[in-house]
Amino acid sequence: MKSRRPARRLFPEVLEAAFGDPENCSIDPVVKLALSDDPQTYDSALRLLRNMAEFKRDEAAVFLVGLFMTCGDDWEKRSVIVRYLHAVETEACVDVLLGELRRVRSTNTTRPYLLEVVRTLSGMPPKLVRAKLQALAKDQSFTPWVRTMIEAALDDLD
Repeated sequence: MKSRRPARRLFPEVLEAAFGDPENCSIDPVVKLALSDDPQTYDSALRLLRNMAEFKRDEAAVFLVGLFMTCGDDWEKRSVIVRYLHAVETEACVDVLLGELRRVRSTNTTRPYLLEVVRTLSGMPPKLVRAKLQALAKDQSFTPWVRTMIEAALDDLD
């Protein structure tokens, strides 16, 4: 006997066609969904924005960085956005992420977020991040935990 429950969609319907062609799809419906407060909705939209950025769609990269900078202290959403910023391989994005390491104090609440920032930085091209991470690793204003994470990211670059 077949279940009467409708099949759960992996992505909101408006995004399904866009996933097939991230290079040419309209960004407007994706942006609207990325602004949602529902984690499943914004995660799907952010994933598509990442794909668009990987196809060198600058508007998607700009939106990802802008959304990141304006989403407040919702650590869960910030962590999800940071996870997709690895597709924005620019000096500006690296500087924004490094600024987060300086801005956000390491606490039990923020450590998972800071770890995601460091992971994203370690996935960036070494030429963009190596010298900047080396300078941060020597900065005594960071907690030992943060410096250890930065040093591990440097090791991952090698």
